[in-house]
Amino acid sequence: MVGNAFRSLFCCLFVATSACLGPSVEKDGCQVDFVETVPEGMNIEPPHGLNPVATHESWKEMIDSAKESIKIASMYWYLTAENGFAHHSSAQPGKQVMEAIRRAVGRGVKLDVVLSTHTRSMNNDQEVESLEKLGRVSRVNMTRLLGAGILHSKVMIIDDESFYVGSANFDWRALAHVKETGLTFKHCPRLGADVVKIFKTYKLVSGEGELPRSANDEGLEALTNEESPTRVNIGGQQSDVYVTSSPPYLNKGTGRTNDIDAVLQFITEAQQNIDISVMNYSPRQDYARPKVYWPVIDDALRAAATTRKVRVRLLFGLWRGTRASEIAWYKSLNSLQSPDFGPGGIEVRLYLVPALDEFQKSIPFARVKHDKYMVTEKSLFVSNNNWTPDYFINTAGVSLAITPRPSQDEAEQSPSIVRDFANIFERDWRSDYSMSVEEGEKYWLENFDRSGKKV
Repeated sequence: MVGNAFRSLFCCLFVATSACLGPSVEKDGCQVDFVETVPEGMNIEPPHGLNPVATHESWKEMIDSAKESIKIASMYWYLTAENGFAHHSSAQPGKQVMEAIRRAVGRGVKLDVVLSTHTRSMNNDQEVESLEKLGRVSRVNMTRLLGAGILHSKVMIIDDESFYVGSANFDWRALAHVKETGLTFKHCPRLGADVVKIFKTYKLVSGEGELPRSANDEGLEALTNEESPTRVNIGGQQSDVYVTSSPPYLNKGTGRTNDIDAVLQFITEAQQNIDISVMNYSPRQDYARPKVYWPVIDDALRAAATTRKVRVRLLFGLWRGTRASEIAWYKSLNSLQSPDFGPGGIEVRLYLVPALDEFQKSIPFARVKHDKYMVTEKSLFVSNNNWTPDYFINTAGVSLAITPRPSQDEAEQSPSIVRDFANIFERDWRSDYSMSVEEGEKYWLENFDRSGKKV
């Protein structure tokens, strides 16, 4: 991780001067909403005082509000279910979002979509053809640029000032059969403009494109970063927010904070607790050859738990795609429990989204906990990406780093958005769908073979 002093110097040397003057302030009217998909058939209630918006309802409202432009970056596109699933009620949310996009284009809104080249087989080809008629569709080939990786982003930007960042793909299953979490920022022009710069980067490297020699040439300089966040009123509380992304290759010369630097910073700053909820985790590259051991996050978590005695809890998804190696990493982390660590140590639990009937069992790439966030006692990190090295090194994604700045009167209680995510984590951690690593391994061995297929 680059040192703070060097990053500040880098910012002032290479990024527009306004980005070095400390926090800017987002205009009044900037609204932040918690967005969630609860898979069909699951009995999950929001924590007291929190009213999450269903992902598809949030997306429809944002699309319907569009006056000029809709920009979407997605790993793949499958909002309209194939024939075998299309008539089921759970396919309707995806269909409704696609219809909202068509309505928006019909009233003159410009549509611009970026997809990953290496996930073509996951698309609904007919729907992508419709997209190409409605607007512009570009494709990013991360393997061409870096030898491995994909575009894994899940971002929607409305009129360059409202946006969604979270775990949900533009897929009907993500709106009904996958557990997802995200945030929407509405009428936040500075942050919106910063997310647009990342989208613009994707456009530049799509097809056979390359990054410019200088970020200044294309206006890609970050508007926010670790040293220069934007201050936003979230739930009545001032919060410092900045936009991060992966991989470092796409950030070079821009002054943008890399995802991995923000993650390590928040882990290092935590003094009491670190709660992480992601689909899967590994300290080894699993999608590239050779499979390189990269324990950067692993080391930081173990140091926090054993030297600073921070309580670390990790909640991972258990599903047909879980690998044998992942279970091994989870057991290793979960072993760090000892009275010598005081309130610290690491505990791991696994979360199962059950398939409750034959229809749900028949849906591929569904019924899984897919959310991606970290919450400490004072900060929140919400991301597009899973936590294996590949996603930080060569895979494209966007994240939000948020640290509320409570007033003196608020100092005794947890910041509101941090408290909300902490309560969401606590709900899931203690739910009937959560189990110990030992229970999860037993279930995995009994229900899935080692290739990840149903026995």
